[in-house]
Amino acid sequence: MFRAPPPYAPFPSFPCFALFVQARLLSASPTATARARERSFGNIHRPSEAQRRDFFALTRRWLDRLFDACPGGGAALRDELHGLLAPLPVDDPQSGP
Repeated sequence: MFRAPPPYAPFPSFPCFALFVQARLLSASPTATARARERSFGNIHRPSEAQRRDFFALTRRWLDRLFDACPGGGAALRDELHGLLAPLPVDDPQSGP
């Protein structure tokens, strides 16, 4: 069984963090069934191509709105974020510079 780390301590991995967040969200939902929770947790480890595509599209839209709200269109923030993410092994053919 996984236990969340103490406050301000890092999670051992992203999947552990994602499971923790999903468990918290689903436990707060009075309509979430055990089967829905099981399916949701399974998706963390085996995302489909459609889920990956939707995730990248959602992330890009969210970041575009964030950058639009920044002074100068968020150019400095965009450059800084790109510098942080560039070395990560993100394989998204739709993501541009």
